[in-house]
Amino acid sequence: MIGASSLRYITLAVGLVERSLIAIVAAYLIYWPISYLVSHKVFKLDIKWAATLASGVSICGVSAAIATAAAIGAPSIVPATIASIIVLFAAVELVVLPFAAATFLKWAPYAAGAWMGLSVKTDGAAAASGALADALISAQPGLAAYKTWVLTTAVMSKVFIDIWIGLWAFILAVIWVTRVERRPGGRGSPP
Repeated sequence: MIGASSLRYITLAVGLVERSLIAIVAAYLIYWPISYLVSHKVFKLDIKWAATLASGVSICGVSAAIATAAAIGAPSIVPATIASIIVLFAAVELVVLPFAAATFLKWAPYAAGAWMGLSVKTDGAAAASGALADALISAQPGLAAYKTWVLTTAVMSKVFIDIWIGLWAFILAVIWVTRVERRPGGRGSPP
């Protein structure tokens, strides 16, 4: 028989997994194409720069940028430059976003955590911003019960997104070989 406290933890775990799955869909199927199109069409970046930047901005930052650049055969300057930009932005996000979450999302700790996990593009900075937002939200009157919710959701969102980087890099490699940089005389479809 499941007790009330066990049921509470199961409900919390299910909520975290649900939000993390939503984060995966958002990062890979919504943010990536938008980031790619904006960087390629609006800012006129080369397709390798645009794809690497889209992965770095939408998925996981440095790890996704490096995996994408390797998968599509981008020159080493591409992931190095994009990784540097991502780390600079993560430093700013780490300082600004937790305070914004504590101000605007104190009533929704899961949303605040998912925001930190999706927005801050380096794993350490995402966890740190989740911890800071967690401390700021749970310190407010009447919100102590939400302690660790923001941090846990931020880390879970980030982990769920990170798990799929290898698969995403493989998918991009297949697309690149079969569609983008298809060589004359080469096979037009994956084996």
